[in-house]
Amino acid sequence: MVKAAVIQMSSCLAVGINLLTLKRMVERAASAGAKLIIFPDRCTLFSVNATDYDINKEVLGEGRIQDYIQKLSRENDVWIIASGIPIVSEYSKLKYYLATVVYNDLGNLIEVYYQLPPTLPAVFQWTHMLLQNQEYGEFVKIVQTPFANIGLSTTYDIFCPEIFRYLKRQGADVFVLSAAMGSDLGVHAWTMLLKTRALENSTMILAANQSGFHEDANMLSHGNSAIIDDRGQVVDSVEIGEKVLVVELNCNSFKNICFDQNPFQLQYRR
Repeated sequence: MVKAAVIQMSSCLAVGINLLTLKRMVERAASAGAKLIIFPDRCTLFSVNATDYDINKEVLGEGRIQDYIQKLSRENDVWIIASGIPIVSEYSKLKYYLATVVYNDLGNLIEVYYQLPPTLPAVFQWTHMLLQNQEYGEFVKIVQTPFANIGLSTTYDIFCPEIFRYLKRQGADVFVLSAAMGSDLGVHAWTMLLKTRALENSTMILAANQSGFHEDANMLSHGNSAIIDDRGQVVDSVEIGEKVLVVELNCNSFKNICFDQNPFQLQYRR
C-alpha cells in the first residue's frame, strides 16, 4: 500500500512565498511516508487579477514555478500534483491556461491537465472568477502511476457528474480534486458534491482546497479539504488552516464497476 497526502493551504499573490510553503508541506508529507502529494488549485499564485497570471505565465516544461516543483519531487522522492500553474497557450503567447501538472518521483513531467470551461448552476454563476485571456482545455486526463490510475479534476469540475463518470469508464481508480472554492459556494455544495461524486462512482476522492482569507484577492476560501472513500464516507478532513491529510491507498479496494448494471450509467438517462 502507498500513502497519499492531501494538502490544505492558503496561497497568496507572492509566488516566492507560495513556493516556500509548497516546500514545507512536501517535506512534512514525505516525512509521514507519503509518495503522492496533492496541492489545491492556484497553489503557486492566488489572484483575481488576470495581469498577475499573465506576468507569471510560463512555457510548458520550463520556468521558475515548474522547475521548483520538479526539484521538490526529485529531492523528496515523491509524485506531486500541483494545479493552477499559468502556462502559455500554444495558440497565442498573449493567452494562458491554468494547468494541473503532474511530476513523478524522478522529477519528470508526466501529464498536464488544462482546466475545462467552468460549468456552474445558474444560482452560483456569479461566484466564478473570470480571468481575461484565459484559455480552457478540451480533454480530461488520467495519470497512470505505479500505485493507481488517477483521474484529474479541478474546482468547478465537481459540478459535472459526466466528467467523473467518463474518468471512471476510462479506468480511474482514484479521483484527485485540486480546488480553490470560495466559502460562499463551498458552504452550500462542497461536502455534498464530494460525497455524491464518490458514491455514484464507488471511487475514492482526494480533495485539496484552499483555506482562509486571501488578503490580496479579498476572498475567503472554504477549506474543508477531505478524503472521501468509495462509499461516500469522510475518512479524514480539516475545516480551516494549513494541514497535511495522509491516507493509505489500498489497491485491493479499487472497484472495477460493471457499468451495464450500475444505476448511474449514463445510458439510462432520459
